[in-house]
Amino acid sequence: MTGEDLYFFQSLSPIGFILLVSVLSMVIGSIGALTQPLMKRLLAYSSIGQLGFILLGISLGTQGTVVFYLAQYTMTNAAIWLCLLITPLYNRDRDQRVNRVHKNTHGAPIIPNLSIKSEIRNITELQGIHINNIYIALAYTVLFFSLAGIPPMVGFFAKLEIISASLTNGSLGVVISIIAILSSLISAAYYLRVIRAIFFSSIQWHKKENKGAQ
Repeated sequence: MTGEDLYFFQSLSPIGFILLVSVLSMVIGSIGALTQPLMKRLLAYSSIGQLGFILLGISLGTQGTVVFYLAQYTMTNAAIWLCLLITPLYNRDRDQRVNRVHKNTHGAPIIPNLSIKSEIRNITELQGIHINNIYIALAYTVLFFSLAGIPPMVGFFAKLEIISASLTNGSLGVVISIIAILSSLISAAYYLRVIRAIFFSSIQWHKKENKGAQ
């Protein structure tokens, strides 16, 4: 680190430093999750991006908004992890159904050495869950839409309050608000990847069942 770098960080006020970390968190969190196929890493990058919004609210001094944002994010994230714990049970039922149909017709299971997984590791493991339990699929949809800040979910109003407060803080606030909006749009893209896996990538399971029934 050069002397100029040290001078830059030393010259930052506490609020300026929080703003800097906020912007970096939003950018790193949104871009880092774009190509992540693993659920844990995707949610980890998502948490980094959400932290950016929380820090932005702290730097603006909007305590009520920060508490609201933190509360809704904590509950939403906890609900997502609960769904991820429940989902392997339904994946097991799905795979057993495919095996049963294929074994009755061809004498051998299509998925050998079937064993239940204790966790969802890859996004693709959510394929076909809406067939087994539409309520869990809808829960995923609502929760990820809320994280993305899509109206009328509660996450939209939380992000809206922070961005609105930022817009009233001069030209710098406008620039940071634009960054926050762009990061939200990017994050919506990878949240929609999860929804796509749940509802629109399950055709292979239908093909396996149809193949077994022929």
